[in-house]
Amino acid sequence: MPEASQIEFKLKEVAEILVRAQGITEGHWMVFIRFGFAAANIDSGTGELGPATISRIETIGIQRAPEPNSISVDASEISSKPKAKRP
Repeated sequence: MPEASQIEFKLKEVAEILVRAQGITEGHWMVFIRFGFAAANIDSGTGELGPATISRIETIGIQRAPEPNSISVDASEISSKPKAKRP
């Protein structure tokens, strides 16, 4: 099989991986991403400068979800099932 050059994960998969890595066994958890923002004057390709915002990802983590939602995982279910292997 050829070596993959890009592998994608859904937010729930990332949450599951991080919950497992931290050994969390209870509660609903979801991914959060902390962004950093800056501003600059940039050339849009026309030779004229204009103000723009720049965003970057500062950190990625997990946080407890107040209630189950479409991007949260239940740590008690994750801790009781074996790890799934990706093809």
